[in-house]
Amino acid sequence: MDQDYYNLLEVSKTADEKEIKKSFRRLARKYHPDVNPGNKEAEEKFKQINAAYEVLADSKKRAAYDKYGDKWMHAEQFEKAGYGSAPRQGADSSSFGSGNPFNSSYTYTGVGGDFSSIFDDLLGGSFGRTGRTASRGPVKGQDYEISIALSLEEACHGTSVQVSLPDGKKIEVKIPAGIKDGGKVRVRGKGGSGISGGEAGHIYIVVRIIPHARFEVDGFNLKTSIKVPFEAMILGSETPVSTIDGKTLMLTVPPHTQNGQTFTLKGKGMPQAKNFGDLLVTVNALLPTVLNEKQKSLLEQYRQSQ
Repeated sequence: MDQDYYNLLEVSKTADEKEIKKSFRRLARKYHPDVNPGNKEAEEKFKQINAAYEVLADSKKRAAYDKYGDKWMHAEQFEKAGYGSAPRQGADSSSFGSGNPFNSSYTYTGVGGDFSSIFDDLLGGSFGRTGRTASRGPVKGQDYEISIALSLEEACHGTSVQVSLPDGKKIEVKIPAGIKDGGKVRVRGKGGSGISGGEAGHIYIVVRIIPHARFEVDGFNLKTSIKVPFEAMILGSETPVSTIDGKTLMLTVPPHTQNGQTFTLKGKGMPQAKNFGDLLVTVNALLPTVLNEKQKSLLEQYRQSQ
């Protein structure tokens, strides 16, 4: 599958944040594992879409991706080293241009023209003059981000997920209840190894919430809509509303409720600290598709009485 993030999300490179989010929601629904049970290709596509959205939805990461491509996460190191773009694979220390700090005065230890060695050294290894390793103070290890996709229910109630670390090990990470889309959970000391006694880097678990079929997140509030027979909106009624925790509440629809009117169910949204957001319920009229003669006559009488 195409790894270009813009192609993955089916947007142009000039797409704005709204276009990117809209396309992500559409594709996430299409390739979600629940919609495609047992389809490994769809599952892989879903993971790629989430990875692409994590980058393109963040202006800073997107700018780094536009400049450095799939090496975007190392933009800071490249810029410190004076590169205008990511180093080419197979390039040696003499081919990086005048902005390269590893020019004729410095060489990498054991470079041998191998890109991976240059890349490793650039991202935190030691470099020395004429092949000798220069002494450096403690350097903190590389931080890493791992993107995961959660259902809205999991994000609302909290969950535990198993993630694979860069070294191949797997750990269990607790995701707190009420985490937002784009929220991060830090796992201390599980990133890259420190240098010269420096502390290890951290792992940041970045949460992406899968678009829900019935609820939309608005801060700590949840939004949903229901259809109510038009006569119930005119005369008043009680109608059932499902909450994110699977419970059913009865919403009082007062007489003369207008189409599109929104009601608030306090404390039935996402958790926030010791409180909860609200559930905002928009009521839309359900119009009949078939009327018998008596019903038509009554409506006609109503019209003529106006």
